[in-house]
Amino acid sequence: LFTVIGTFAANSEVDGYQMLTNIDDASRLMRYPLGNITGWRLWLDKPLQVDTLSQQTLPPGTQWQDWRERKGELFQAVRMEKNMMGLLLSLIVAVAAFNIITSLGMMVMEKQGEVAILQTQGLTPRQIMAVFMVQGASAGIVGALLG
Repeated sequence: LFTVIGTFAANSEVDGYQMLTNIDDASRLMRYPLGNITGWRLWLDKPLQVDTLSQQTLPPGTQWQDWRERKGELFQAVRMEKNMMGLLLSLIVAVAAFNIITSLGMMVMEKQGEVAILQTQGLTPRQIMAVFMVQGASAGIVGALLG
């Protein structure tokens, strides 16, 4: 029927169901009249603007199928992976923030004597809190830059 002159592997799901052949040979195999076109494949300069093209009316007996319908599962998987990565990164940031808050709380407990000395020297509780806040913020910034 056909003589295979070469193979091509894309290493994706397309390898399982797609074959490239001469249109006249494929028409003869499918018993279509010569010159009968069974489909068109368009490549757009701006593929994200496919909505405007898909709104056009087509002749009777033809149907429109864009890349979002043909490869919808792939794009849903990519979207889900993106959402999961965002969730994981936010969890990592939350754990890091919790660790900084916990270490600052423990430091305040350990430095009760130094806090008392600062209060006797005239620092207000707000100023003492600012010292610890600056220390916590600097630890967070250094951790973010190194991490």
